[in-house]
Amino acid sequence: MMKQNTKMLSFRQYYLREAVLSIFSAALWLVLTVCDTRVFPDTEKPKANLLLWIAALVCCLLVGALRIRFSAEHDKMDELYRANLAKTNSVFVFVIMGLLPILSIPVFAVLRAKHIVLTFSPHMGWIFVTMFLLNALHSFIGMYVEGKDSSEEDD
Repeated sequence: MMKQNTKMLSFRQYYLREAVLSIFSAALWLVLTVCDTRVFPDTEKPKANLLLWIAALVCCLLVGALRIRFSAEHDKMDELYRANLAKTNSVFVFVIMGLLPILSIPVFAVLRAKHIVLTFSPHMGWIFVTMFLLNALHSFIGMYVEGKDSSEEDD
C-alpha cells in the first residue's frame, strides 16, 4: 500500500522553492546557450555538444520532477491561495508594465543612432532564460505578497 503524503507546504515555502528552481533553470539554460553558441559549435566538437545537451536534458527532467513534487505538496484549492495568487499576478503585471518604459529607452536610443549595427542571434536558450527569470520574479513577488498579508493577519 502506498503511503500518502500529508505534508503541506506553506505559501512562502512554495514560492521560495519555485523561485530557487526558476533561478537554477535560468542559470542552466544560460550555461547551455553560451556553450552551444560560443564554446562548442556544432562543427568543431559535436560529441561534446551532444553530451552537454544530454546533461541539460537530465537536469531539466530533475527540476521538472521537483516542481511537480512541490506543486503536489501545496494546497491549490485553498481560497486564501487563490486570493494570494490574484494579488501576486496583479503586482507582477504592474511591475512588468513599469519595466517596459525603462527597457524601451535603450531600444529607442539604438533605433535613433545611425551608425550602430546590431548582430543578435535569436537562440532559443535566451527565450528560456528570460522565461525562467520572469517566473522567479513572479515567485519572489508571491513571497512578498504572502509576507505582507501574513503580517497584516498577525495584528
